[in-house]
Amino acid sequence: MADVCFVDTMKAQHPAGTPVILHGHSFGSLVTLLAAKSVADLKCIITSGCPYIAGPGSASLFGCGCLYPLSQWSFIAKVGACMAFLDPMGPTAPLIAEEVTGDPAALAANQRDPRRRHMWTINSTATTTLCMIDQLKYTSCLADIKVPALIAHGADDIICYPKGSEEVFMKIGSAPADKGVLVVPGLKHEICADVEPKSSEIIADMVKFADKHGGRSSSSSGSSPASGCGAEAIRAEVDGVSHRRLRAATQEELNIILATKSK
Repeated sequence: MADVCFVDTMKAQHPAGTPVILHGHSFGSLVTLLAAKSVADLKCIITSGCPYIAGPGSASLFGCGCLYPLSQWSFIAKVGACMAFLDPMGPTAPLIAEEVTGDPAALAANQRDPRRRHMWTINSTATTTLCMIDQLKYTSCLADIKVPALIAHGADDIICYPKGSEEVFMKIGSAPADKGVLVVPGLKHEICADVEPKSSEIIADMVKFADKHGGRSSSSSGSSPASGCGAEAIRAEVDGVSHRRLRAATQEELNIILATKSK
């Protein structure tokens, strides 16, 4: 696999014994999840904005929100495969720029970025994404992952619904004490380039998780795999955002860690 070869290339550029940690965002999270079981000496994985369940911000045909339900029908995948063959670079559905990030500066930077030639998902990318999601849904790929895993998502993300990250968390085969799902109210799709201070805080949580499982010492042994929110704060935040379909389960049942740190 090309992604595993990339890891081998990166390992060759660092001293022997350097911890291997995979972090993938959005489409990259699918690559991370599919590659995890094939990467030797992998310490942990971190994903953000996983497109396990696409939302209307990226999967509304022709940009019409009312057509979003059609994207969930199986026959659309077959149509998409035909379109990818006939017109690989053709547009499938637009990406709503304002739903990528809530930070005006980051949004403006995205619009100036020459690498972002368009704000559309092209046919070939859409078809590849659907194939990768099917692999995760209908094979043992997620169950085969045994390394510690942190699954992060913005609660306000409609590019890819946070419900998808919750499902990935439930299916992943990591030990219950070594996995967590971090759903952050107030953040959209680009959680590492969104409103402050929450964006910096989620990055700090990811670094803390990577340090803990990548070999560095942790500030507190046996702590949760994400930020150190108390049980009462976690329960209050779950109750407060229940309208976003974050289920009010105990931390022991689902090990759901919610970082809000609202001012």
